[in-house]
Amino acid sequence: MKIGVAAAAGALTAAIVLVGGIAVTRTIEVADGAAAVDGRLSGVLSGAGFGIRKLGNGVLELSGVNTYTHDTLVDDGTVLVNGSLNAGSIVTVSAGATLGGTGTVGDIFVNSGGTIAPGASVESLNVGSLTLSPGGISLFEIDGTGANQFDTILASGAVAFGGTLSLDFVADFGDGAWDLFNFASSSGNFRAG
Repeated sequence: MKIGVAAAAGALTAAIVLVGGIAVTRTIEVADGAAAVDGRLSGVLSGAGFGIRKLGNGVLELSGVNTYTHDTLVDDGTVLVNGSLNAGSIVTVSAGATLGGTGTVGDIFVNSGGTIAPGASVESLNVGSLTLSPGGISLFEIDGTGANQFDTILASGAVAFGGTLSLDFVADFGDGAWDLFNFASSSGNFRAG
């Protein structure tokens, strides 16, 4: 499936049932256009044993309550999960790709060169467990020191820290402290830079 063109965004609101076999990954390619979000799937993506692979430099927003059970591969561009993915769908973020949004996902693996950027502005992303590879990037926006003024990752499982922590200070507000990660347990650390 290809979504988006050079100047316009594409949207699909109908439910999509993925069919064709066991443990099959369907490719969704989203072109990079002028819109902030180049492709939007607000319907439910479903199918036992099926997953998706995101290609193309565009931004794909998944805003439905998706129930497909196989993996989600973010190979190019950006995927914003503003709805939810089935907890059994493991999300892998490849080099040069980004996972963000304000929704709920299962376990996430951010590979070297991949980025996790919670929120769409200053918001939270709910995850199962999170593994940040040594070359991965964690990008957070910070707009103040009070509650709801910075991005957060809320992990119900373990977080394995690695890679680089990158902070984008949206406003000038002085010193502060931020709880960027909330987790059940943790290991590792960010690379000193």
